[in-house]
This record gives sequence, structure tokens and C-alpha cells, in this order.
Amino acid sequence: GLLVVHVGLAGLTFAGLLVGIPSGVALLRGERERRLLPLLLARPVRRREVVIGKFLGLALTLLLLWGGMVAGLMIMVELGTALTGFPLSRPILWQAALAAGLDLVLVAALAVFLSLRTQPTVAAALTLLLYLVGRSSGELLRWAESAPVAGIRVLFRGLFLFLPNFARLNWVDEAAHAIPIPFSVMAADFLYAILYLVVLIGGAMWVYEREQEDPSTDEG
Repeated sequence: GLLVVHVGLAGLTFAGLLVGIPSGVALLRGERERRLLPLLLARPVRRREVVIGKFLGLALTLLLLWGGMVAGLMIMVELGTALTGFPLSRPILWQAALAAGLDLVLVAALAVFLSLRTQPTVAAALTLLLYLVGRSSGELLRWAESAPVAGIRVLFRGLFLFLPNFARLNWVDEAAHAIPIPFSVMAADFLYAILYLVVLIGGAMWVYEREQEDPSTDEG
């Protein structure tokens, strides 16, 4: 039972990195490389509408992928429970799966934002790096508290506050060990992720609107 939960939720995370990052990085670059953006903007469509429309389409695609994987996970859990008799809390498992879905969309939003001012490979690498750092944000805070130099403590605390805290959406241990997640904690973590998502997409819209239509921008 524990193995099924860990492997299943880890699979959701891996899918987020494998699909969400490349899709997010490529989301707004296709129009430039295929010279389609001027055609889009020739119609009464604003740049911000291009960003939000394409991101919503990407988010829907990712959530459909997430839904299929969650369905497979739940089937595996039911089979594992029937064979081993290991008790699992399905409500907590659903909470962890929902957090993983939000994690998936947030990763894609981060990739979209970073892709606007960097090359695709750099944006993908930065997204992966920030994700790994965000999953270890608790360690970052502990380093901040134990650093001997005040300036380093301030730096690490600033990074902890500024960088996306993906650890808040990692509820694998709670799901595997049937540890209840208080509603206040779940609501706070979901609200944090949604607000960060809004900030990233809002930032992407702001940057995209202010891009200069020059050859270097169009060609990426």
C-alpha cells in the first residue's frame, strides 16, 4: 500500500516535470518561430489574451493528463488494498492528488514565465532547478536559521519567501501514512499556490505585452 501511494504520486510529479516544463517553455515561442503573432495581433486580440487563452488550454490539457493518471492510481490503490489489506485513507489520498495537480499547473506557469526572457533550454533548466529548490524549501529555511553570517541568513530567508514553495503541495507522506491534513492547512497551501500561479501568469502577461516586435524577439 505504501509503495503504491509513493510510486503513484511520484508518477504524477514526474509527469509534471516531463510534460509541464517543455509545454510551458514552448507555449508562447511557437507564434514567434512560425511568425504567427502578427497575424494573431492583427485581429482584435491583445497580447494578454493570447497568454491567458493559451495557458488555459495548456492547463486543461495537463489536468486531463492528471485525471487519467489519478484514475490509474486509484485503481492500483484499490487492487493493492484488496490484496494486502493495508488500510489507506482515500480522502487524504484525494487531497494529495489534488495538490499534485495544482503542482503540475504551477510548474507549467513557472516555465511559461521564465521562457519569455531566456532561451528554451535555459528556461527549462531554471524551471527544474527552482522546482527542486522549492521542494526542499524547508531545508533552505533551516540553513537560513543556522548560518553563522547575518547576511547569509537574510539571503536564504529572502529566497525562502520569494521562490515558489513546492513543498507545500507535497503530501505524499500524509497520504501514505493516513495522516489527517487540517482544512486550514489545506486551504492555506492551496491559496498560496493559486496566488503564486496568478502572479506568474500576470507577470507573463505584463512581459509579453511590453515585448518589442523586433527580429530578435520574433526569432527567439
